Amino acid sequence: MYLKSLLALLLPATLAFAEPMPEQFAQGIILRSSDDKAVLEFTLPDSVYATVTRADLGDLRIFNADNDIVTHGFCAADARTEDRFERLPLPIFTLAESSATVDASPRISIAADEAGQVAIEVGPEQVGASNESYVLDASYEDPELVAVDLDWIASESVGEVHMRVSASDDLNQWRTVVADSTLLYAQGRDAALQQQRIALPPAHYRYLRITALSPAPGFELRAATASQRISGEVVTPTWFEPVSTSRTDDGGVEFSYARNIAVSHLGLEFPSPNQRLNLRLESRVDVEQPWRTRWTGEVYTLEVNGETQTNLPIAFDATADRFWRLQPATGSLPVAAGIQIEFGYLPARVRFLAQPPGPYLLAFGSAQAAASNAPDCRQLIASYDGINDVLGIAAADNATTSLGGDAALQPAPPDVPLRRIILWAVLVAGVLVVGKLALSALKDTQH
Repeated sequence: MYLKSLLALLLPATLAFAEPMPEQFAQGIILRSSDDKAVLEFTLPDSVYATVTRADLGDLRIFNADNDIVTHGFCAADARTEDRFERLPLPIFTLAESSATVDASPRISIAADEAGQVAIEVGPEQVGASNESYVLDASYEDPELVAVDLDWIASESVGEVHMRVSASDDLNQWRTVVADSTLLYAQGRDAALQQQRIALPPAHYRYLRITALSPAPGFELRAATASQRISGEVVTPTWFEPVSTSRTDDGGVEFSYARNIAVSHLGLEFPSPNQRLNLRLESRVDVEQPWRTRWTGEVYTLEVNGETQTNLPIAFDATADRFWRLQPATGSLPVAAGIQIEFGYLPARVRFLAQPPGPYLLAFGSAQAAASNAPDCRQLIASYDGINDVLGIAAADNATTSLGGDAALQPAPPDVPLRRIILWAVLVAGVLVVGKLALSALKDTQH
C-alpha cells in the first residue's frame, strides 16, 4: 500500500520531464500558412541564429496550438532554394464530335495502283471525328508545367487509351509536345490500377489539346490537373558583424564571432574606392589550434561612372570556426585600417508536418531542453514520393516574442536523480514492510 502511494506521487514527476514546453525556450515566432498543405517550410531568420545555443539547431522545436511538439527536419542551407511543385486545376473544353481536327505532325501516305504506279502524299494528319479531343486552358496562369493528370472514364471494354498532346499559344497554330502517351485502367481482385499522368517537356503552356489516337468508346475526361513547377530562388547571405577586431603586427587583422553558426561568406567594405589587395583568409576553432587557410585571392573595389564595381563578397566552404584573420599576401599592401568586415551565412529552412491545430510556434534558444536530433528534411517522410505536391510555405505572423527569456538560456539546475530516489524509496519501503512483518511475528510469538 505504501509502495503504490509512493509511486503514484513520483510517476507524474518523471513524466513532466519527457518533452520540453514553450517556456523552456528563450524566444518564439508564430507561423501561419494560407496553403492547405500537409507539410510546411519556413526559412529561419537571423533572430534564430543569434539566439540558439547549438550549432546544429538542436534547441529548436515547433509546437501546434495545443502545445504539442510537431515533427520537423532541417533543409541544409543552399545557394538556391529547391523547386516547388503545385497542382493547378485546368478548365476543360470538349471539341465538337462532328469536326475533324488537324495536327501539325506530318503524315506520309504511300499507295500503288494496279499498273504499279506509286503515289506518295505528305500532309498534316487528320484525326477523325470518332476520336475524342479536349482543350485544356492554362492561359490564366501561364505556368511552367511538367505533367498533366487526367481523371477519365471509359466503357468496360476500354482498358488502354493512347493520347497525343499538342500545345498552342493562340488556339490557331498547334505543335505536338507528346506524340503518344498511354492512359491505363486495369481492375484487380481487390484494387484497380490506373495511369492518369502524362509527363510534359517542362515549358510554359497556354493551351493543351488532348486527342485520342484511336476510338475509345465511352471515354470521358472528367477533370484535368497540371503539375506546375515554381523555380527555386537565389538565396542571398544574411550578414552580421564580428564581436571583436584587432590589428596584427604584420599588417593583417584578426576578428571573431560568438554565434553558434557556420559561416560561408566574408564581406569587406573599403574605407575609400579604387583599392586592391591580395589576401589570405584563415580560421581556427579556438586559440589553441593552428590556423587553416580558407581562401586566397584578389579583392578590389572600383568607382566606374558613379557605380561601385567589386568582386566581393568572398565565398568559401561553410565552417563553424569562430576565430579568423586576414593576412596580406607577400608583396601586397597591409589591410586598410578602416576596412569594415561582416560574416555571411546561408540560412537553413525548417520543414515540419502541419499537425493541427494551428497556428504554430517556432520556439528556439534553450540551454535546458535536450537536443532534438531532427533529421534532414529529405528524410522527414523518406518513403513518400509526392512530397512536392504537399509542400507549402509558412510565414511569420509577427516579430520575435519572448517566451522563457534569458532564463531559458541558462543551464537548468542539476537534474533530480528521480530513478535513484525511486529505487531508494522502494528499498526503504521494502525494509519497512519487512520490519513490520517481523515485529508482528515477534508479538505473535510472545503471546
